[in-house]
Amino acid sequence: SKDPAMGMKALGAGSYGLICPLVNSVEEAHNFVAATCYPPAGWRSFGPSRGLLYGEPDYVLEADATIVRMAMIETLEGLGAVEAICAIKGLDGVFVGPNDLSLNLGHSASSDPTQPEVRDAIAKCLAAAKAAGKHAGIFCPSGAVARRRSKEGFDFVVPGSDANLLKTALAAEL
Repeated sequence: SKDPAMGMKALGAGSYGLICPLVNSVEEAHNFVAATCYPPAGWRSFGPSRGLLYGEPDYVLEADATIVRMAMIETLEGLGAVEAICAIKGLDGVFVGPNDLSLNLGHSASSDPTQPEVRDAIAKCLAAAKAAGKHAGIFCPSGAVARRRSKEGFDFVVPGSDANLLKTALAAEL
C-alpha cells in the first residue's frame, strides 16, 4: 500500500524490506522513501517494537541504511517516470509487475509477456535501475523464468507465488 501508516506498521513489526505498489511518479516514490526513513532523512515515526527485539538497541541508528525499499512499476505513468523514480535517494530499486504492466499496455495479463511492447517496457525498467545503480526485481511465474530474468540482469526475482507453488505441489501429490 502507498499508505504511509501501513508501511510504518510493517517496519515496526520487523520487516527489513518493502515493495510499494503502484508508484506512478517521483513524488510518490519520494513519499514512500520519506515514510520509511527516520528524521532527518524522512518522517517515519518511532515504534519498532519487534524491530528492536532482533534489530538490537542500535536498530534506529541502522534502520535507514538497512531497510530495502523498492518501488513497483506497473502502470504507464510509472513506466514514463521510471528513470526519475530510480534517481530518488534512498530508493533501493524498482520491482516490475509484469501482469499489470501488460494490462496497462493494452495486452492480456501475463507474468512472462511475449509482446514486444511489454518486453521493451520491462527492459526499460531494468536499464533505468542499472543506470542508477539500483536493484531491479520482477515477478516470475516459475523458476525457469526467474533463472532467465536473472541472466538478463534482474537481481531480485520472485519464482512464483506461494499459493501457486502450493497448488502445484498438492496437485502433484494427488
